[in-house]
Amino acid sequence: MLAPMVRAGFTSMRSICLEYGASCVFTDVVIASNIVQSNIYECEDSVLFIRNNNRVLRLMKHDMQKTIVQLAGTNVEVFLQATEKLSKYCAGIDINCGCTKDWTHSCMGAGLLQDKQKLISLATQLAETCQKHEITSSVKIRLLSTQQETIQLLDQLFKAGLTFVTVHMRTQQEDREVNQAHWDEFAAIFQQMENKNIVANGDIFDLAAANQFLSVFEGEKPALMVARGAVRKPSVFQALNGQEADSTFEVIEKLYMKSNTENYEWKLVKEEQQLKQVTIDYLNQYKFNEFKTLVMFMLQEQKKRPADLDVKQVKELIVSVANLKTFQEFFEQIIVKYCQK
Repeated sequence: MLAPMVRAGFTSMRSICLEYGASCVFTDVVIASNIVQSNIYECEDSVLFIRNNNRVLRLMKHDMQKTIVQLAGTNVEVFLQATEKLSKYCAGIDINCGCTKDWTHSCMGAGLLQDKQKLISLATQLAETCQKHEITSSVKIRLLSTQQETIQLLDQLFKAGLTFVTVHMRTQQEDREVNQAHWDEFAAIFQQMENKNIVANGDIFDLAAANQFLSVFEGEKPALMVARGAVRKPSVFQALNGQEADSTFEVIEKLYMKSNTENYEWKLVKEEQQLKQVTIDYLNQYKFNEFKTLVMFMLQEQKKRPADLDVKQVKELIVSVANLKTFQEFFEQIIVKYCQK
């Protein structure tokens, strides 16, 4: 599974991960009220949710059966309204209880774990709504203070009727850049659970890490959710499925083609609505910056590069990507110049 990731879970990234073999993909987190307040525009290949002339969400029609939309919100009624609105366009709805820091104070994200009664109420009603529409219902949580607390919460969530639960193997207070995921603690919790529809998330970067993580489980094993490993190399899903993985530059080329198509379709929708050009330019630049950030991260992370770039060349390449203004410039100066055929 591709994890929900802010700034990295954009449409073309989700599509390419599905092509590479991800069993399903999550959108980056969307505020439920923004979905409720959106107008829906159906294009030839996609569906757009647009609020106040801004794109809230884009879903590709050919990806819908494997795309789960992650929502955040504190108002149960609004959350369910958003679910109803999304139900015909996705494979499932996920409650965000994993995001920390900025959202905790508003009782969204991991902050919702502080009000378990409200979380269970939301989970129960979400499960009922999703069952009615024949889509999955789920939640992504973090480890609680003790194993027993986490087990108790998991039991309550499954009794609420959720299809599955994802566990980010860190606590609400821990940071991925500082604290390693608690694989041993998750394994102990998983072995004690009667319901095994639990997905593991945290530090599963590649095939070697996945094999190491799964080696401690006897019998049934948890499903895996990949986050930063997919950002570093979306073709990681090929490796996890026992296939030879595309190189970083092959991935970038495919991602470029998908992102460029996405950008063009968005312009068409804007023109149909006769909105101001400044809005079009702003949104396209914003989405392109997400794409550039992802590419820079992938290039920076690679130790072996098909184009045999040294450290200085990689730094120059990253700077040049940051300064590019259009997809065409990116293609001419990065793809053509550096991708080996």
